[in-house]
Order: sequence, then C-alpha cells, then structure tokens
Amino acid sequence: MKTFHSFKKIGYWLMLSFAALQFQACNNNGSFIDEAFNRLFHPTTFTVTSVQATSAVVQWNQMPGVDHYVLEISQDSLLFNPIVSTITVSGQATSANSFTSGTTVTFTDTLTNLHAGIRYSIRVKGISATTGVGDSHYATATFLTPVEQLLQQVGLGDKTNSSAILRWPAGTVATQLVYYPQANPQGAQTITLTSAQLAAGTITLTGLTGNTVYVVHLMNSTYMRGNITFATYPDVPAAQRVIFLQPTDSIHNVLDTCTAQSITLVFPLGSSYAESATLNIKSNTSVTFYGMPSDTLPTLSLIRVALPDVAGTIKFQNLNLAGYNSDAGTNYVINQGTATNTDAVIFENCLIHHFRSPSRIQSSNSIVIGQLTYDNCFTYDNGSGGYQLVTTSNATAGKFDKITITNTTVWGVSTVDCGLILCNMVPPTSIDIENCTFYNMVKASKYFIDLNTNSTTGVITNCIFGKSNTQLTTSGAKGIRTGTGGSMIITNSYATNDWITTANNITDLIQYNNTSAALFKAPDSGIFTIIDSSFAGASNAGDPRWRP
Repeated sequence: MKTFHSFKKIGYWLMLSFAALQFQACNNNGSFIDEAFNRLFHPTTFTVTSVQATSAVVQWNQMPGVDHYVLEISQDSLLFNPIVSTITVSGQATSANSFTSGTTVTFTDTLTNLHAGIRYSIRVKGISATTGVGDSHYATATFLTPVEQLLQQVGLGDKTNSSAILRWPAGTVATQLVYYPQANPQGAQTITLTSAQLAAGTITLTGLTGNTVYVVHLMNSTYMRGNITFATYPDVPAAQRVIFLQPTDSIHNVLDTCTAQSITLVFPLGSSYAESATLNIKSNTSVTFYGMPSDTLPTLSLIRVALPDVAGTIKFQNLNLAGYNSDAGTNYVINQGTATNTDAVIFENCLIHHFRSPSRIQSSNSIVIGQLTYDNCFTYDNGSGGYQLVTTSNATAGKFDKITITNTTVWGVSTVDCGLILCNMVPPTSIDIENCTFYNMVKASKYFIDLNTNSTTGVITNCIFGKSNTQLTTSGAKGIRTGTGGSMIITNSYATNDWITTANNITDLIQYNNTSAALFKAPDSGIFTIIDSSFAGASNAGDPRWRP
C-alpha cells in the first residue's frame, strides 16, 4: 500500500509541472508560441538567371512583413566564407526593384562587377522592422560565370616570326597581359598595361620566337578576361638584309638599291606584286623571295629574273608565281642568256603557272647553274611553243648541272606542249625525280624527258604518270630519250592506262589498269587526290599531298 501511495504522489507532482509549463507557453489569447518560429517566412523561390561573364540577375518572390531584404555573395559553393559582397533591397516593391505577374510580386536585382569563370554562391533573407520578429531563414543558390573572351584572335596580317599585335575592345578594364610559349609555362612574362594601351585596345608583343605557339591571358588583377593561343610564323630565312615588303614597294627598285650580298625579301600575307620589267640580281648576291606561309600564297607576277656573272642561291619560297602577260609566250622566271656561274635556283612550296618555261637557259654563252630544284610545288599552264618545265634547247655551253624535282605535281594543258625536261645539247650531271604526279603532259612529238644523245644518269622513284596529252595519235607523246651510255632508273612508279606514248616508252612503269579519272578525284580540275583504295601505290607513290 505504501508503494501505491508513493506513485500517486509522484503522478500528482508531474501533473502540476506539466500544467505550469503549459501556462508559461501560452500568450494572453491562450495560443502556444515557440520562440524559434517567431520569425519571417523566407522566400520560397530564389533563382539566378541571365548569367554573363561579369553579371547575373537574381529573383525571389515577395514575402509578407519584410522591411528589406539582404543579399550576401561569396566565391564558393554554398559555404559563404567569406562574404565578398552584401546588397540591401527595400521590401517596398517598386518598378525599380520588382515586377508583378498576376498576383505574384517578384523582386529582382542585377549583380554586377562579377568575375568570369568563378563559382559564386548567393543567399537572401528578409528582415522585419517590427521589434521581436526574427529574420527569415536564407534562401540560397549557386552559379558559375562563363569564361570571358575579350582578346581577339591574332589575324594573319598581325603577326610575323618575332612579333604579334594583340587586340581587345577599347576601354576594357584590365591590369596586365601574361604570355608564354605553350610548351614552357614557366617562361611566362607579364606586361603591366597602361591607360593609353587599354583605351586603344591594342599592344604589340616583340622578341617572340619563330614557329612557336604562344598562350596569352588578359588579366584584371587575378581574374582572367581573355585567353587565346596563336602561332608565330616560321623564322624568315636569315640574310645580311631582311626586307619586309610594303604594299607600295617596287621589287625592281628594292633589288637595285640594296647593297647586301644576301637578301631576304618577305612578301606579306595576302600581298600581290607585279613586275613588268626584268628583275636584276646583283653580282655575288644571294636572294630569297620569301612569302609568308598560309593557305593562300602571296603572288609575284614576272617577266623574268636575270642572273649576274656570279651569284649564290636564288630561291623562291611560299609564292604564287605567275607569268606577267596572260598569253604566257614571253614569261619566264629564269631565261638566262648572258654568262653566269650561279650556285642554285630553287623553287620551294610554290604555285607556278603561265610561263613559257619557268627555268630556261639559252645562247652560246657559258652558263652554269649548279643546282635546279623544284620541291613541294604545283605547276600548270606552262610550256607553250614547245618549251618544257626545264629547257636548255639552245644552250650550247650552258646547263643546269643537277636537276631535282620532288614532291611536286606537274599538270599540263591540252593546248600546250609541256614535257618535263629538254636538255638536248649540254647534259646535266644528274636528274632526280621523286614523289611526283604528272598529268596531261607531252603533246605531239615531244618527249617527257629529252636528253637527245647525251648520257645522263637519273632516277624516277615513287611517281604516278596520268593521262598523256595526245594519247592515240601517230605522232603522240614520247617517253625518255637519252644516249646509249645514259640510264634512267625507274622504281615504284605507276602509269594509268591513258598514259600512252608512241615511242621511247618508259618500260619499267607499273601498269594501273584503269584511267586517270578512276584513280584521281577530279584530274581535269587539278585535283589529284587518290580515290581508288585498291591502288597499290596509294600510300607511297605520287605527290604526297594527294595521298589518302
């Protein structure tokens, strides 16, 4: 019984305690209040829209009882440590800070002065002007600003082998440029930008290395506002005098007035020069006519280049070489009639067209050009009047001593007689022909190579002979004529079945039993891409530019 009475007493005191707690939690109206909930409601929608590199728009729905809203911004993912910016927006809806759709009022604010490529977090809470009413909980959101690109790509005409012009919108806010070779980020250099440079929106980098990819960052303090890469042009050939030609320059005058013994003439991208008078090379001089490399080669239209009594190397590189006169009958690159001892004439990566012959020696004078080279060239519309790509038909004491034609396409035209080599008086010491494509060549009774009775050792390797010009006529194309002691060694070279010669056949050619049209993509349009995947020489014959 004592135990029962003890439990009754304990229960009695528990009931009194519970009643006291209830009394304390009631207000004058008898309602229960939890002070933890005595606060404003937070916005139920909170979004970030129109995110740009340096700005974004935030929006949230109106909540009752709010005197003002506080926005807090951090550069992290919802950590808000530290807060980098705080914005206060009035809780009184106006046309400046909100808009209404139906019965819903949405507050909006535009965040500015953001930085590109940064993860931002933002939160909003409502604050009451009524004493004792707590702030709302936060509504939160996060967003990533896109990477900014204010640097323009470097234009083809805005760079050389050692410099580059950089451009950005005039008046951009920035502090410095950082640039370095892509292969060596540790070699980064920084340029503090001046107010004048920022206002102009441009600066020129100098002292760069040729044929090098550079990375450039446009910075505003630690924040990037632009990021590009560009490649400098290959270094121009070294010389005592390097002359970057200007649009108004006369090459004739430049050569006449320059006294250096080695000269590089640099043709700008997209440039075109036409010389109606003979270009004269000075005695004991080497000249490189150098076009800045690009998909579209600079143009040089010529009547003739005259060699002096003694010269070094005359080189044409990365140029569209064109005959000055449209009829091609009086156009040459080299048409040497006066005595000379010249080390070399070289054509490299050139488009050569509308010349009677690009390389000719004539007369009875002593003319020796030690080396004649065509490498990585495309030639067409040459050879009118019985002239060939290489011609020494009237040179009784003149020769190109060593002839090399490699990685080149020679495309004849049905109205001209173009063969490859005519050296029927003084023979060259050697002929080396490798990795070439020939099409629509050798008209009438002409020869592909005509050495007459001269004995010369030569090789033809990895070449393709497409359609000959006058295929089935009785006086049609002929192959190779050479003296009894001479030899032209043919290896891994092919002939389509419309390469037809009527005499002096090149017997060691491998027969491709189909036409040029079946082998090449569009040969009559000058496109010799190999399209027959079964062709045995697809990977190792012809001009390499056309191999699949």
